[in-house]
Amino acid sequence: MWAPDFVFGLAPRWSRDKNVYLTAHYEPGGSALRLVEEDIVDEDWLMWITSEELRHHVDYPNGLTA
Repeated sequence: MWAPDFVFGLAPRWSRDKNVYLTAHYEPGGSALRLVEEDIVDEDWLMWITSEELRHHVDYPNGLTA
């Protein structure tokens, strides 16, 4: 069975502000893309969740506890 210590990904800042994902851990500077000629700037945050936190969200999807 799949049993990671943590799961991580990249997400835009607005998703953190709107609490789109269940992760409680964010760090700015996860990735930065700057294409000067195309006038594109994109900076994503690194987000992660521990296996214990993920397990809790799976076992109690509505935030309820035993």
